[in-house]
Amino acid sequence: MAFNRELIRTGRIGSEFGRLYNDLLNLRLDANYRDFKNITEETIKPLFESVKKFIIEMEALMNINP
Repeated sequence: MAFNRELIRTGRIGSEFGRLYNDLLNLRLDANYRDFKNITEETIKPLFESVKKFIIEMEALMNINP
């Protein structure tokens, strides 16, 4: 996957964000393509703080001022 190859393996962002990205991608794929798979608030809510940190990290990488 290009995300891991270009950002994680090169050390541009931390590996914890690679794991988060992969987890989020898998959740999205499950929600879209697995029959009868419900993604609940209980599943998603614990990810909010990590996703906020991920967004800040990506903005910094792209030099975007929040």
